[in-house]
Amino acid sequence: MAEKDAESESKREVRARIRARLKQLNPAYIRGCSEELLPLIRRIIQSMGKQLNVCLYAPMKDELDFTSLVCALPQHCYYFPSIEGNEQLAFYRVKNVTEDLYCGEHNFLEPRKEMRCLNPSEAHVVLVPGLAFTMSGDRLGRGGGYYDRFLRLCPEAMTLGAAMQEQILSSLPMEEHDQRVRRVVVPGKESAWIS
Repeated sequence: MAEKDAESESKREVRARIRARLKQLNPAYIRGCSEELLPLIRRIIQSMGKQLNVCLYAPMKDELDFTSLVCALPQHCYYFPSIEGNEQLAFYRVKNVTEDLYCGEHNFLEPRKEMRCLNPSEAHVVLVPGLAFTMSGDRLGRGGGYYDRFLRLCPEAMTLGAAMQEQILSSLPMEEHDQRVRRVVVPGKESAWIS
């Protein structure tokens, strides 16, 4: 669970340490963590309303995978991120994960842009990826600042960080522009709501 204080380390050092740790994880273990967290994430989403705009992401190989929510809770509208030319994230509607996503120029699956683009103020739930989290909602991303910029545009959305135990630290180096998530879930544990 939580380990040594990371505040004294630079973001680069923490990222390197967490990336090395994630490289050692077995894909089956990552899948198992995803499957363990799915029922909890489903309950959180279902508790929020009848039809929601939910921002997901297509996982990289060391990230948890929640794309099955698109089929499991079809009453909601799902949006996946694309990096736009202005270095901003835009989220486009995805109805079918297999057909509506392709490998884009940034080497991750992103949505086809002929679908509806979400106005950030209309986002209800944002599942936020990250390399590391604290249980109090601090988050360390991959270094581009894309989610930090996007989350500033949707302050009313319920932001949720989902992580494996190996990604949880007791503290993280944070800067003024860094955006926190309102809830963090980990296999076997979840945080309270964070305002």
